[in-house]
Amino acid sequence: MGRVTSLLAYHTSYMVYRDDLVLQQRTYSVIRNHLLEMMLLSDETRQRVSILEYIQDRTLLSRSSILNVLSALKKGRLYYLCPRRLFTKYRLTS
Repeated sequence: MGRVTSLLAYHTSYMVYRDDLVLQQRTYSVIRNHLLEMMLLSDETRQRVSILEYIQDRTLLSRSSILNVLSALKKGRLYYLCPRRLFTKYRLTS
């Protein structure tokens, strides 16, 4: 019974965390939070995962909204990407 309780607590905690990242925030903030989350992944994983797919799988943002923000970030040299893969973030302003 204790394992089930722990598992349910973990899932509930994760859903609250996810909702905090996504709900009632501007598009930029949502994308920024997910880019910061991606930076916690291993280099190997980041090279395999598309930024667009990563964010789309975790949010309800449209493809065009995500790409517009990523384009602006790239032009501002706020992160370095090589075909759609996040390698390094320089600074992501809040």
